[in-house]
Amino acid sequence: LAKSLESNEEAGMEKLRYVFYLMDIDQDGYVSRKELRIGLYSFGVELPRSWSGGVFGMADKDKSGQLDFNEFVEFVKNGSGEASNALKRSILGVRS
Repeated sequence: LAKSLESNEEAGMEKLRYVFYLMDIDQDGYVSRKELRIGLYSFGVELPRSWSGGVFGMADKDKSGQLDFNEFVEFVKNGSGEASNALKRSILGVRS
C-alpha cells in the first residue's frame, strides 16, 4: 500500500511538472500572471483579467510577481476556488 501511495504521489508530481512546463510559455522557470490566466483558460477556467490578480496573489506566496514550481504545486494541491479546483480535477483527477 505504501509503495502504491508513493507511486501515485510521484505520478501526480510528474503531471504537475508537465503542466507547469506547458504554462511557462517563455520557459524562464516561472509562471507569470498572464501565463497562469492563459493556462487556466486551457483547462476551462475563463478568468477575467480583473480577477486574475486576486487568483495570482493567492498563489504567489512570496509576492515576487511570478510563480515558481513549489508555489504552483501549493496552489494546485491546497488552494481553493474555481481556478485551483479546475486544475485539481484536470491534473490530479481530484473532485473537490
